[in-house]
Amino acid sequence: MCVGNDVPVLVTMFNRPDHASRVIDVLAKTRPRRLFLAVDGPRSGVAGDEEGASGCRELVSRIDWDCELHTRFRETNLGCREGMIDGVSWFFDHVESGVVLEDDCVPDDDFFRYAAETLARYGGEPGFMQLSGYAHLENPRGEVYFLPLTSSWGWGTTRSVWRNFLEKRSGYADDFENHPELHAAFDLGGRYPYSKMFLRNLRGKVSSWAILFYWHVFRAGGLVAYPAQSLIRNIGFDGSGSHCNARSGDGGMGEPPRRHGGILPEEMTCDEPLFEKVRQHLAR
Repeated sequence: MCVGNDVPVLVTMFNRPDHASRVIDVLAKTRPRRLFLAVDGPRSGVAGDEEGASGCRELVSRIDWDCELHTRFRETNLGCREGMIDGVSWFFDHVESGVVLEDDCVPDDDFFRYAAETLARYGGEPGFMQLSGYAHLENPRGEVYFLPLTSSWGWGTTRSVWRNFLEKRSGYADDFENHPELHAAFDLGGRYPYSKMFLRNLRGKVSSWAILFYWHVFRAGGLVAYPAQSLIRNIGFDGSGSHCNARSGDGGMGEPPRRHGGILPEEMTCDEPLFEKVRQHLAR
């Protein structure tokens, strides 16, 4: 059985040290053996960015356990899309597989064991693209399940998947525009406006790596592993983020009791009944 602290961990940060410190608090209990911290640079002329980015860099002093520690502290700002892609690409230059936590995604303790076992079991499968720590819905059977839908709230993948995404991403704008017949399926049968999000990203209205990665997985016909219970609390919906509005909610994960990732199924196939329930959930 895989040990949770065996899975390499990347934490990506920008200007919210108070949020990021809560992620570090969980890591201090799990004590990952390979830890990577990436901080994007401050935006020019934006009040609070310099102080916030500096506070995130200073969190390295909180890493007081024996581990292989790497840092990538940028002096200039790349933004939400390119900054994330830069940090994750740097991470996979060093590791074969691992998990990524943004500064507002606080994991449950069992997230790391679930991630390590999922990557060990399915990481070499041709259709495996990603694992998610967040789950829209709980699986009543208590099993890890698979959907053709990506997640950015506490996730993991392999070097080969990420590099394949990097090789193809430059062509995705043309690919998207040349295949309008695929947009309805990309939108989960019209249940959620992913195509609108993709177009807004292309036009510079939003800056998202995640919508590009979803198109990559969609076009490849890939699958994403989800835990039986959500293992991520998103604390970013408090108005502090550059691209997250303030709203109520905890990202689907309540307070203790402690949660678990679930039993790994023998076969990696889409759970169609749960997928339909997720589509209905997103439509609401």
